[in-house]
Amino acid sequence: MTALTPSTRRRLLQLRQLPSVWEGARLSMPSRSQIVDLDAEAQTGDCVLWVDGSEGMVRAVEVVSPLSGQEAVPA
Repeated sequence: MTALTPSTRRRLLQLRQLPSVWEGARLSMPSRSQIVDLDAEAQTGDCVLWVDGSEGMVRAVEVVSPLSGQEAVPA
């Protein structure tokens, strides 16, 4: 990982910070065949969900390929 330049660090420190905390999760989504037949194995994708716990709101939802790795959920 590369270090941030001093000017970039100064600009980042000037950004307004919100007191909220977002929590993320990655969940498997059932395919239509799984909804009809619970024994089916096919997957249509995974759902990446970001929730703001302090506000009690869903902030973002994205469907990603089940083959994608951890890069689908930024740390």
